[in-house]
Amino acid sequence: MSDDLSSSKRRPTADQLAWYLAEQTAFWAGGLHHSRAVLVEDDVVPPAVAAACTDLQRRHPMLRRHFQDVDGEPLLVPGDGCPVEFAVAVPRPLATALAVAAADASRPFDLDGRPAIRVVVYPVEGGSTLVVLTIHAVLGGRSVASRLLDELGERYRSTVTGPPWPSADTVAIERDDRGTALDSAPGAPTVAAQPITWPTSRGRGRSDGRSIMTAWSLDESHTALARQFADRAGVSLATVLRCALRVLLLRETGERDIPIGSPRPGGTGDPDVVPEGIQVLHHVLDPSTSVVDTVRAEHAAATRPLDHPDVLGALLSRPLRSERPAGADVQVGFRYDTADGPRTSWAGMATRDIDLPVAHSPYELEFDVTVDGPRVVGAWRGAVGLFDEHTLERMGRSYTTLLHGLVRCPAAPIGDLDVIHPTDRARLAEWEAPTPGVSGTDTLVHLVDRWIRGTPERPAVVMADTVHSYRDLDDAASRVTAALHALRLPPESPVGILVARRVELPALLLGVARAGLAAVPMDPDHPAERLSYIVSDSRCGAVVTDGALPDDRVAALGAPVVSLSDLLAADPAPTDRGPHPDALAYVLYTSGSTGRPKGVAVTHRGLANCLVATRELLGFRPDQSLLAVTTISFDIAMLETFLALVSGGRTILATSAQARNGVELQAALRRYRPDVMQATPMTWRILFATGWPGDPQLIVSCGGDVVPPELASRLVACTKEFWHTYGPTEASMYAVCERLPRGPQTSIVPVGRPLPGVWLRILDDAGSPVPPGVIGELYIGGVGVARGYVGAPGQTAERFVPDPTSPGRRLYRTGDLARWRADGRLELRGRNDRQVKIRGHRIEPDEIESVLNGHPDIAVAAIVVAGKDRESRSIVAFLQPRQAGAGQDLVTRVAAHAREVLPAYMVPASYALLRAMPLTATGKIDRVALARIRPPRQNGAEDDPQTRWVYDAWRTVAGTERPDEAQLAGDLRLAWKLRTHVRRELGVQLRLDDIVTASTAAGQAQRIRQDQLAAGGPPLRWSGRTDRTPLVLLQGDATWPAQAVAEFERWFRVAILDVSDGHGRDVPARLATLDAPGGAVLVARGDLVTGAAEFAHDLRERIGVGPKVLAVEPPAPGHGQKRAPQWVASRDHQLLRAWRATAEDADLVLLAVDDDAAVDWPLLASVVAAMG
Repeated sequence: MSDDLSSSKRRPTADQLAWYLAEQTAFWAGGLHHSRAVLVEDDVVPPAVAAACTDLQRRHPMLRRHFQDVDGEPLLVPGDGCPVEFAVAVPRPLATALAVAAADASRPFDLDGRPAIRVVVYPVEGGSTLVVLTIHAVLGGRSVASRLLDELGERYRSTVTGPPWPSADTVAIERDDRGTALDSAPGAPTVAAQPITWPTSRGRGRSDGRSIMTAWSLDESHTALARQFADRAGVSLATVLRCALRVLLLRETGERDIPIGSPRPGGTGDPDVVPEGIQVLHHVLDPSTSVVDTVRAEHAAATRPLDHPDVLGALLSRPLRSERPAGADVQVGFRYDTADGPRTSWAGMATRDIDLPVAHSPYELEFDVTVDGPRVVGAWRGAVGLFDEHTLERMGRSYTTLLHGLVRCPAAPIGDLDVIHPTDRARLAEWEAPTPGVSGTDTLVHLVDRWIRGTPERPAVVMADTVHSYRDLDDAASRVTAALHALRLPPESPVGILVARRVELPALLLGVARAGLAAVPMDPDHPAERLSYIVSDSRCGAVVTDGALPDDRVAALGAPVVSLSDLLAADPAPTDRGPHPDALAYVLYTSGSTGRPKGVAVTHRGLANCLVATRELLGFRPDQSLLAVTTISFDIAMLETFLALVSGGRTILATSAQARNGVELQAALRRYRPDVMQATPMTWRILFATGWPGDPQLIVSCGGDVVPPELASRLVACTKEFWHTYGPTEASMYAVCERLPRGPQTSIVPVGRPLPGVWLRILDDAGSPVPPGVIGELYIGGVGVARGYVGAPGQTAERFVPDPTSPGRRLYRTGDLARWRADGRLELRGRNDRQVKIRGHRIEPDEIESVLNGHPDIAVAAIVVAGKDRESRSIVAFLQPRQAGAGQDLVTRVAAHAREVLPAYMVPASYALLRAMPLTATGKIDRVALARIRPPRQNGAEDDPQTRWVYDAWRTVAGTERPDEAQLAGDLRLAWKLRTHVRRELGVQLRLDDIVTASTAAGQAQRIRQDQLAAGGPPLRWSGRTDRTPLVLLQGDATWPAQAVAEFERWFRVAILDVSDGHGRDVPARLATLDAPGGAVLVARGDLVTGAAEFAHDLRERIGVGPKVLAVEPPAPGHGQKRAPQWVASRDHQLLRAWRATAEDADLVLLAVDDDAAVDWPLLASVVAAMG
């Protein structure tokens, strides 16, 4: 670009350019402001304030300039008489005035149209006046805003009491500063540090540029101690406070190397209006280093700041980049100021400072402290989407606690400093307190025998057409016990259970327990090598078989074999007193990640406590039934088998075919109408994928694997109750559970609170407790903790450890990451072995799978990470379509969906279609099998000519032959240049957001097509939740019921699109005005359903993505229906079955049990919100 600029135009500095470009994105717009406010105890004359604004503008050249796009380059140009934005509000009560002022302070500036300053006068009822001055960061920081407010007061006073104040010699002189050209980017500085994953986030980064704020202060006595420590250490108080922040972050995140940004002076000609730049302070911590040595090292680091001109640009670009930049990765800011004392007058009138509840910060976390006389006051600012108020308040308490220890124990290692405030320690003591079990001295035998004696003729076990009563159960169990006694095995001897699913299974397990032996459940479908290993490793005294395995496989087991038919033919033995609660109940082999499976030895006390606690939580009644679907080699099968039997109810055993096939399982649900069903997330997904609409009378529970929020939301919406459960085999099945409330769930679904008799600990790597909200490793204690691993004392000692807070008790170290939420509910955060890092970003595979599973054409999705080294690592997505025969067009649609929802670093690099997802015997996705599949070719530059054009455009603006457009899109300077190139060459006026959020050449080509189409359609008018998914109600001659609109507005951002009287011609163009049409929902009723499906298909054909279609009470599908909706909702069972036959991949929503009932709009809205 040319350096020939007219004298009236000038280039912005690097900092000004960075602030300006950031403001052009929806992410940062309105989030880069600084406000100062005073409450004047008198009336203020608005015309005099306006005149003072004019004087202020005359004094400062930067207040007379605004930006302008000149031949593709943003320049600062004179305002041509454009005044400071000034407004006067209507009189209001003070609380209302403050709320309105806070909203006004966040209103975005038009940097291209007028100076970046706003002054508003808010008359307050009762005679006082609130005066607020807001500037954009392009003018300066908080200190600049404060100085300008003071100067405004002086000029107002001069205007009211005397002649106007400027004179020529008081006007600031603007130096001849050439500024920074758009194409002279200096390159990002290098800071070798890992990005922080905050406890409250899940990897997606902050949701927008806004922040939340909580106040903090240090009292006079502790401020004095901090000053004394600083003096003894030979450092400043600022160094001590900053060092304490760095140590806290080490303890909160585990990261030793966290760069911290702090303000540096700007460089414009106006000494009073200076944009704030950033310098980076870099200091790698060692937890074993003493406090005093760490503080002195922090002081030394401050003398060597990284003062690079593009640090600010890198900071503002960070949340917009799809990949971690190679340069500075600054997420944390620290600001230290000294106060001149509270403002007591403004313009000669009595006043007081007002802190508006506005907290804008370019950092993800910023700690702002001010020394105010004998005390320190401050504020924590956390990015929306990464932090909440509870977390910031707790961090403030932890910081105070750590600071107290830091100044009192200068010789202590920083890793030993206490970070848990007494308030939080009391909360942990409440949440983690040991509780008594609920089963007492009862065991499984005692619990079932009570119902055998009390209700012998009641049905106990059902399978297919066979029904066994409690008397039949007792008789069969007694025969098994007698036959096993005849073997004369030592007490607690393991007995292998290697039988197919059959009605006698509960009796077999009960008979083993009565005999004082331990069951070793095995699945006959498992490989022979695994079965032989289990029999040998557990030292089975006998193995019970039923002829399901060939004789040669049975002989290879290496243990005495007993036929189940022989056991059942024995004479029954009288029931004795049963096993001791601490006796061994069963040995369950888990699939170890290190190779060989491990046998977990579980006691009767642990089993009985889980059964009784679950019975009480669910309120399981004697007249209820449970459908058991899990193989007995999975520990939860013990609960499925016996929960009903210890409650006087019925256990319905699904056949193997029913348990593994969604259609047959649906048939079983319809036939038996169970009251309760427990299953893994995969089983529930299979049911939904085969058209199961739910059951409003069914209580469901789900655990054994990660439950994504959209699955939890849907189960909550379409069943009577949904219980989210968690518990490893080593803790006797369930350890934590809760009933989830109705409605869409949070991005991480909590698992609730521990069962009675179970207690939890969350500890850091050193084995110390972590504060509430901080992620650590989960340990489980209580009556459910298993004995250990059979024949593996080393592994037992490693995983079953002493409880440091309760002598004589043990904890099981789960390896799962977790944190306590502010409400005392447990939140799981995955495992270290499921976390992966790609190009500097930590990612959770579960989150990507959740998004892919949300696509309406996908039944099941799973991802693996291919590649062994950092450079070759990539995300591969495996997709099981809802409909057979899907091809590459489905991959294209799913990839577009992923690009719209996920940040680019989480978008899979390649996709593979599978007819059926490989599953383990326990119903989980077999990721080992997936990892053996050769990954498909990576998605490269596609054949689409527009994609190739965008890729070539990147080559032009970036000046490289092989541009990485995903990386370049986060560079706001280059994104601006691409925007200019597209406008010049194609005549399309993209927003900077269109380039930044799309991030890839394919995504940006789609945005170009979308903008070209949207140019012909007026935008939609929206209501409802602005932060939620857009939902468009297609409306013909019949209007939508007011209740329907209101319910949808509770969950969505809603627009009504009128297609009556020929208005339907521009529907695709109007849908193209959506920011993300692929993530929207188009809703139609009755005869409009066919048109809605056509509109969505048309949009998908023209721009590559389109909305999902929800059909509400549609007509019956026509013969040869071309386009089908993704969801069909109706009160009519027959209609839903007709749509199932026509649209196999559609989700069905049953709106009422009674066909004649009114449409349940609240249910429909919540179900659709749950399904994404």
